[in-house]
Amino acid sequence: MKGAVPVSGDLRHAVSLMFAHDMPLMPCVDEGGRLAGVMSYRSIVHNLGHGETA
Repeated sequence: MKGAVPVSGDLRHAVSLMFAHDMPLMPCVDEGGRLAGVMSYRSIVHNLGHGETA
């Protein structure tokens, strides 16, 4: 896996990793390093457009 971000991580950092590694999907991991979800460019734009947290 090229990269993953913690679910409590900073969105700006996650987006910069997505661009740096050309990853349209970014795995999100919990405190134990287990997969908790996946974010995409589309989900980020959708949530920011609706005033929600991504």
